[in-house]
Amino acid sequence: MILQFGYYLLSILGIIRKRSRILTVMMLFIMWIVFGLCTYNGDFGNYNWIYKNIQTPAYWLEFEPLFTALMLLCSKCGLNFIQFRMVFGGLFLLLLYYTIGKYTNNKAEVLGYYMLFPFLYFSSVIRSGIASILVILAFHEIIARRNNKIRFWVIIIIAVSIHLTSIFFIGYYFLRQKEIKKYSLIIMLGLVLLAFFLFYSGVLYSFVSIFISSDRTLKWFMPGHSDQESRWIVYLIILDFMIIILSYLSYRENKKNAIRNKTTNPFTNDVYYINIGMLIFIPTFFVTNASSRFLWEILLLNILLFAKDDELRFKDTSLVNKKYHKKNIILLGFLLFFSYYANMPYKGTVNDRNLVFKNNMIFTEPQINEANYDGYSE
Repeated sequence: MILQFGYYLLSILGIIRKRSRILTVMMLFIMWIVFGLCTYNGDFGNYNWIYKNIQTPAYWLEFEPLFTALMLLCSKCGLNFIQFRMVFGGLFLLLLYYTIGKYTNNKAEVLGYYMLFPFLYFSSVIRSGIASILVILAFHEIIARRNNKIRFWVIIIIAVSIHLTSIFFIGYYFLRQKEIKKYSLIIMLGLVLLAFFLFYSGVLYSFVSIFISSDRTLKWFMPGHSDQESRWIVYLIILDFMIIILSYLSYRENKKNAIRNKTTNPFTNDVYYINIGMLIFIPTFFVTNASSRFLWEILLLNILLFAKDDELRFKDTSLVNKKYHKKNIILLGFLLFFSYYANMPYKGTVNDRNLVFKNNMIFTEPQINEANYDGYSE
């Protein structure tokens, strides 16, 4: 209870005191405690089991190569799984801090929103979490008015070597042409229909199986495999469009400011079109509940967009108006709804938001369910 109270208090204070360095340090520290000292959450058992066996070559193909190499290195150094999480959590948060600094000076504000959601989710699916930060760092290389293609591809390759799904985000790299942007919504909806055809016809499965042998990955592409609940699918589709609406608020506001020769956010246009590109993931919602990670992974980019808007608002007082306050309220409500609905238990899911606070080695005794896996034991 103490950890949970302190966590959400710092989150709220960070949103209010947007550039506080002291709060930023405190927020990063409590995030490290939640991440690194967690003794049980939704994916803890899977990661723990593979980590305990990572020095056996048969387990080297369970995860992507760079993540496997890091696990193997820590294992050979004699670290147990929770100590590995401490190290990985430190790397995660250092990369997060660095990436935030690339977009905005309002670091405390970004951390405050990010702590609400999706950080607690990424404390469980740790590969997806750090890969998403790398993807957003890669996007900065092509949307920050310098279009550094080489660095973009280097960072993307690193992200893919941690979590394979990061490869899907390179789609926007090829959709940045002005002609494509103009008709982006129509193009995306057309691709969605094409994706449904390729999936249900089995063509997609046949193609992917040429390059991938992992049963865990291939089952996502197997026609008729999905038994997802309709309310979960509808929820994800609605949220996909809500993300577009969020970025459109910034897009519309900055378009007006450009007409009036006022300060504009350099990331607005690209983030808006990146979100439109996210529509292509709609078919995956019918396949696996893990596909929700595509929405979680892009959320940080939208938080950064709003934080940059706020930063410019302080620099240019002419931008202070009621719409800015409404936008922030909408973002806050949006993240809280994400957090609430995403943590409702569905098939094969658990409430990670509660688990990470209940199971932390500093404030509480470990609450590990030994029946589910060969668990960690001190």
